[in-house]
Amino acid sequence: MADAPLAIDATRALVSVAAKLLAAKGQHDLAAIVERSAISIVPGAEEWQVGSRVVEAHRLALEVGADDFVRLRVRERDLEAIRWAIGSAVKSGTTELAELLVVARLPYLEQPWATAYRTAPPAVDDGAPERVLRAAAELAMAYGLARVAGVLERSLLEAFDLPSDELAQRRLVLRMTSRDLVATERDSALAEQLQRCLVHAGTRASVRIVTVELRVRPEAEAT
Repeated sequence: MADAPLAIDATRALVSVAAKLLAAKGQHDLAAIVERSAISIVPGAEEWQVGSRVVEAHRLALEVGADDFVRLRVRERDLEAIRWAIGSAVKSGTTELAELLVVARLPYLEQPWATAYRTAPPAVDDGAPERVLRAAAELAMAYGLARVAGVLERSLLEAFDLPSDELAQRRLVLRMTSRDLVATERDSALAEQLQRCLVHAGTRASVRIVTVELRVRPEAEAT
């Protein structure tokens, strides 16, 4: 009896192709970013009419590390180059890239994304509060905001999902020490930086952060 064919890891193959495209253009640093990232499919492909053809347009999530996330936030041209590479790898007679979300692998496949995508894992909600808080602190350090990272490390995070028919809508509550909360009331930039890092860390392919509230942490837990 013949051996069963090996399962295809479509997302790793997609990463490999996109990285090769970037490297071929001499953008080796961007190729390295793609190679150390992970890609997942956001559920709900769209149907696009392209001339006489109907194609499936996929939304993909690119999960990157903190340093890479910051770079892609501040260098829009780098993100556009990566979006072009992934879109080129996805494009076929029946598939297109609808959107690439940045949220923070097999050798090259001899077949297009049009068939490979069927084996790719869907995006999942991995935004547990403790993970979001840790990721937010890492982002703060990547931004060079050591003070913000310190506040986050001393705090607790709560998450509350709101009713929604589409993407999950989530409210975050950061519980801080009394001293840190007073500091945010006196320094609006500090408050904005805390909220920005938490929004970036908490936003997932299937989750949107609608608000971040800053509240005091119960003294019994803060000591």
